[in-house]
Amino acid sequence: MYAICKTVHPSTQVEHSICCHFYNYSEKNLVTAGLNQLKVYRLINVPISSKDVNVNDPITRKTVLNHSEDDDSCDNIKLECLQTFTLNANIESLKSVSFVAANRDCLLLAFNDAKLSVVEYDPSTHDLKTISMHYFEDDDMKSGYTTHVRPPLVCVDPENRCAAMLVYNKNIIIIPFRKDVVVEDNQDSLFLSSLNSQITPSVNQKKLPVLPSYKLILNQEQYGVNITNVLDIQFLHNYYEPTLMILYEPVQTWPGRIAVRQDTVSMITLSLDVHQRVHPHIWSMNNLPFNTFAALPIPKPIG
Repeated sequence: MYAICKTVHPSTQVEHSICCHFYNYSEKNLVTAGLNQLKVYRLINVPISSKDVNVNDPITRKTVLNHSEDDDSCDNIKLECLQTFTLNANIESLKSVSFVAANRDCLLLAFNDAKLSVVEYDPSTHDLKTISMHYFEDDDMKSGYTTHVRPPLVCVDPENRCAAMLVYNKNIIIIPFRKDVVVEDNQDSLFLSSLNSQITPSVNQKKLPVLPSYKLILNQEQYGVNITNVLDIQFLHNYYEPTLMILYEPVQTWPGRIAVRQDTVSMITLSLDVHQRVHPHIWSMNNLPFNTFAALPIPKPIG
């Protein structure tokens, strides 16, 4: 098993981090990912006195000075590592989602080349439980390429209505989420449950919170632009429907050619109707600087 590669020491770096309700909704946890290590931390407020402040530390001194003058103590955050999970592959993207009627948040883990797993904490086994697994490594999505520079990227709608995954720099996969997680209205199951009230519904009778995924068609005939070489995707806030912002570069350039072509990055926003699978174009922006590499959605009142 370890004839080719063996991990001598676990990873100490952190590549991804999110704050979510990993165990329950009564507290928030910090979840970090580095290579194949997934760690869960508890945030503990440790009161510190203003008398114990190091005057040579500008960050600590500023924190205490900004505190109320009539209170000579403030809180300092301490991290307590609760669990460490070792996975079979490196984590390329990490996001959290909150499903309806769930007791905790779920994690979306993306792996190379185009794999996605939706997991959550299982209190009965004190381990991760897989809710759904997705595989998008088809030959038609690769377009003949065998290696890809950019890893997969996952983003989640702020209202937890769907998620989007960028694979192979140009393909966007939409993963819709169910709004109501209830038991299916099966007449046979209702008849059996009326005969024996102790019969509990099986796992197959329950509706899964993750609906079937589909590929977002980004053809030039529909939107009038060539959406390729996607740099980043993000969901925007305060929209009635899930709104996806796509940052792409239709004609690529490099620093040695900026005298001829420099403003090559564009931006387009699509409104996603995940049930009808209709995605109209809302607004777009062109001629952005060539070194634009990411977009950051800002909620109200600033955004």
